[in-house]
Amino acid sequence: MLIRLQTDDPGEFQEAVAPADLKARVSTLDHAPFCAQLTLAKLPTTDLFHVHGENLKVVAPPHDYLSVTIPLASSFEAACAGVMHDFIPGTAHIAAGSEPFKLKLRDSNIIVARFSPRLIQRFADRLCSTGASNPLSLDRQISMKPATAQSFWRYLTYLWRESRSGSNIFASSSVAGELESTLLSLLLFSIDDQVGGLLRPQDAYVSPVHVRRAQDYIGANLLNPVSLADIAEAAGVSARTLTRAFQDRHGTSPIAYLRQLRLESAQRELLAADPAAETVTNVALKYGFYDPGRFATYYRKAFGERPSETLRR
Repeated sequence: MLIRLQTDDPGEFQEAVAPADLKARVSTLDHAPFCAQLTLAKLPTTDLFHVHGENLKVVAPPHDYLSVTIPLASSFEAACAGVMHDFIPGTAHIAAGSEPFKLKLRDSNIIVARFSPRLIQRFADRLCSTGASNPLSLDRQISMKPATAQSFWRYLTYLWRESRSGSNIFASSSVAGELESTLLSLLLFSIDDQVGGLLRPQDAYVSPVHVRRAQDYIGANLLNPVSLADIAEAAGVSARTLTRAFQDRHGTSPIAYLRQLRLESAQRELLAADPAAETVTNVALKYGFYDPGRFATYYRKAFGERPSETLRR
């Protein structure tokens, strides 16, 4: 479904967006001359808007959907936690929560993606390692410059072009669903990359038993190749959850904890070794440090001297 409109009547604009079930009130900003151009593409569960508005004000009641609004040219104003902020090109407004949606366009060109409520939490839970993510409740600004946000933006513009061209890729509900799933997943990763914790398990708790299992596994495998996934599997929790638990209890990540134990073991071995029969490189390789220069850097940072100096002692 594709809707196109050019109007100087706020009421006509409000009727045009009604199929998207926005329940929005559209009015003139500061009683100035109103003008708006709208293109609305309704996909199976996603709405894509392109709006060029002059002196346009939109107010929608508290919502249970997630929307992202991106300025293409000039800035616009939108509410974050009830306070109006300016959004310039290179940023995006994310709305998902109980606050009313407020938008002001003085002379702005924007694109908006709005997602069905049944998709939001389901995909956040799917992307979360334990299947129970934090609730999506945020009204904020994110940058569109990081790589994850750029990926989302490229995919969004691709779907927008296809929807405007009347492409038949949306004719199949299963194909359209996959396309929309990818778009929403990229958006959620973009938000989580900058907000943090969005895709973290809700009320995740790791008992000391899980951390002890991880520590025991690390201690028993100092001489073996070990990945974060291996440690998390041995502990019985997700990698993300285990990493947060290690940060809380040790102030470091599981991999950094593993590296420190290996360095301490290497130090003990160097102290006990015969300099005429042993080399720093052999000890480094034994404990999984395949780059001697990097091993020396880690070692000096940990113990305040080069490994060769320890060996000579």
